[in-house]
Amino acid sequence: MYGHGTRPRQAITFGIKQWFAVRRFLCIHCKKTFTRLPDFLLPFKRYVAPEIEAALRHIYDGGELSRAPSGADESTLRRWRNEFSQKLKDWAGLLESLVFKVYHRPPNFIKLLSHPLKRLEEALSHLPSLPSQWAVMVKSLWWLKTSHPL
Repeated sequence: MYGHGTRPRQAITFGIKQWFAVRRFLCIHCKKTFTRLPDFLLPFKRYVAPEIEAALRHIYDGGELSRAPSGADESTLRRWRNEFSQKLKDWAGLLESLVFKVYHRPPNFIKLLSHPLKRLEEALSHLPSLPSQWAVMVKSLWWLKTSHPL
């Protein structure tokens, strides 16, 4: 794999749009180009990961959509809630499976938590730590190492 230039990528933080140059890489074996996103962006999302995560946390804690800590409109917040509800549960299950593989014993922390982000946090707490400034969703995707998680 070697550097293959950059491409522009827009990110929105509380309604403010910013452009970033993200690095591209070319795999010498499969000839595919990959983009390395900064730790505050999620694949295929315009809003930054911490804002999406904060809004979802607010919603899962029972907060009203109209009071979510985000510059996104309510239709976007509803879409995030609908889109991530199952994905976060799936990611948590995959992380719990990873913990099982690493420690070769059933993890004793698997619980039926109704809050998908707390379940992810619990699974991540049993794996080697990643940078604390990363959003829980970014940490999860790093461990899952999937190229198209969303």
